[in-house]
Amino acid sequence: GYKNEPVVATVKLADIIEAKGYSCKVSVHAANLPDDADIEKIAAALRPGDVFCHVFSPKKPGIFGADGKILPGIWEAKKRGVLMDCCNGRVHWSFDFYKRAIEQGFFPDIISSDVILYLFLKCMDKGVRLSSDKAFKPVTTRVE
Repeated sequence: GYKNEPVVATVKLADIIEAKGYSCKVSVHAANLPDDADIEKIAAALRPGDVFCHVFSPKKPGIFGADGKILPGIWEAKKRGVLMDCCNGRVHWSFDFYKRAIEQGFFPDIISSDVILYLFLKCMDKGVRLSSDKAFKPVTTRVE
């Protein structure tokens, strides 16, 4: 398999484009990854402002370790400025994963709908009871 090479190569290309004065952020569809992909290494390759989509996907490999805690490499990427996007999609979204992450203090930076309005509203409103700043800022604020 290709492991993490496509993401690493994409980030290198984006760096070349940005060195020429253009903005080129990378967005990674972090669901349905190859079996040999390492999600922490993928997150480590991303730069501040890049987007990690489907952060709450139940598909392997996910953001949780065997102990149920968010993997250190995912936390490190978030702290470094990689934007975490719920990207709610039927098969790439788990309300249980979302709730577990929120309980650990891991909030999404972006709550996008992945064109599925029902899950979008469910993410904002049901079960977790986010404060309005935690629920509305990621769906209304343009992050740069």
